[in-house]
Amino acid sequence: MSTEHGMASGVPFDSLDTASLPTEEGYAIWRESLSPLFHARLADESAGHCRARIDSYDLQHLLLARSEFPESLYERGLHHTADGGADPLLVQLYMRGGYQGHNGHRPVRVNQGDISLLDMADPLATRAQASTVLSLVIPRELVRDAGKLPCGAVLPAASPMAAILGNHLLTVWRQLAHVGPETLGPVNETLVATTVAAFRGLRQDPEQALAGLPEQARREAVCAYILRCLGQDDLSPEHLCRQFGFSRAGLYRLFEPLGGVAGFIREARLRRCYDELARPGVLGRPRRVIDVAMRWGFNSQSHFTRLFRRTFDVLPGDLLAASEEASRASTDDRSSASTSRPALRQWLARLCREPVER
Repeated sequence: MSTEHGMASGVPFDSLDTASLPTEEGYAIWRESLSPLFHARLADESAGHCRARIDSYDLQHLLLARSEFPESLYERGLHHTADGGADPLLVQLYMRGGYQGHNGHRPVRVNQGDISLLDMADPLATRAQASTVLSLVIPRELVRDAGKLPCGAVLPAASPMAAILGNHLLTVWRQLAHVGPETLGPVNETLVATTVAAFRGLRQDPEQALAGLPEQARREAVCAYILRCLGQDDLSPEHLCRQFGFSRAGLYRLFEPLGGVAGFIREARLRRCYDELARPGVLGRPRRVIDVAMRWGFNSQSHFTRLFRRTFDVLPGDLLAASEEASRASTDDRSSASTSRPALRQWLARLCREPVER
């Protein structure tokens, strides 16, 4: 199925994947879906294909989407501007890739792990690498009381505030499949409040910003950093102490509620292995158990297998075989399914106060 619509526990969900569509149709639907926000096109339109995917949730007052796309150009001009100054803000966490360009008079450059805040009331022109992005669309009226925010600004990946906001965005994304519509009010409130707080503190000294946070927020910042750096060989308590300015005792106290820092890293790496083995069809992911284990820091396959089975009650090889079989069956189902139009365009049009029929 090229597009999927659903109510994940009551939260409207939409998925667009151009891979199963004819080339020209997939490219046109991708561009049309994003058109309320900006004019999108491939950086190299002669390439002849557009391998892109957008999964999105309609949060009633906000929109949260995860997208993967090839090298692309994005523009927003005066023809996009909404009546009454309703143009939204766009928060983007670049999990892979990056972009450069300008938002109004402000030059913007974003690298992997950075989070940008763009103002859709200003002209926009950016060139993005092949990327994976988590995007949050916030209507302007929801942040009017926050005062002037530094639009066109970027939270660097290594900063504590990027870790806190990025962790919050990713946590909400992962939990949306398990929540009902009755929780969307608090979800919206925390997303807006965390975004405002993160960018308001942009000009603070990073160490002061971290020191002034509650213990839970500091722990979340370190956890987010760990999850972002799981593939690094030098990820250790010593590394974390240097990165965040903790003493070893202070770091251990911070992670006591999670069973210790070493245990947290080990479990996070095991879960990353589980995700890769459970989704073998994702482009670029290794298909051998030992490849996955070594990629995430396990050098002994026998040791990895014991830990994996103890944690998930399944052998990694059995999980890989079952997921490959499920992937083949899913591909067969998608090839026989009819095409439907994605809901993303309507959701964006509503947040941008753009008439859907023009």
